[in-house]
Amino acid sequence: PESAHAQDPLGVGGRGGGGRLRVCVEEVLGFGCHGTIVFKGKLDERPVAVKRMLRAFHAAADREIRLLIESDGHPNVVRYFLREQSGDFVYLALELCVCSLRDVVGRLEKAMEAVGEGGGGRRWAQQSRRVFVGKLSQREGAKDGAEGNETLGVVPAPVRSALFQIAKGVTHLHSLRIVHRDLKPHNILLASASTTPSAPASHSPSAPSS
Repeated sequence: PESAHAQDPLGVGGRGGGGRLRVCVEEVLGFGCHGTIVFKGKLDERPVAVKRMLRAFHAAADREIRLLIESDGHPNVVRYFLREQSGDFVYLALELCVCSLRDVVGRLEKAMEAVGEGGGGRRWAQQSRRVFVGKLSQREGAKDGAEGNETLGVVPAPVRSALFQIAKGVTHLHSLRIVHRDLKPHNILLASASTTPSAPASHSPSAPSS
């Protein structure tokens, strides 16, 4: 069995806002700037992602919470549930997603390279990676006529759906005058095996930061 500290660094007996949030420090989901770490955890009985931020950067945490609350309720933006504080850290309970877009692309590349290490498999993997991260060139995207239609036709339906959902999430943020300044495959999260929300790991206000 895991240690009590690994299961409950917040102290469920009373600290941390009544101890609703449990964190498993042995299950790390990712890392951010300024010492930020994302763990698996539970809010009551709900599985969540727990973003642990240094208390010294509480202003950034407060700003992120405010923006998460403002953007909450859209199916393509990550959900915010709770903030708790203990010791030197601030903990944010967020929607738990299954993986990132970068994880999907990485697995696809490995699978295709295994199929054809030196030939078409590798080339197909490289092409698919470019499609998944939305890096079709401007020249290809601007093509007209039959040639342009043929280019669009090779994009699989799940990829088009993912890009559409990402665009919807970003559009929602922009409608609130929120700019996500770190949008990349690592920060685009899949809520389920068939759904790709744009799940901002960090927001920023539309006004320049000081």
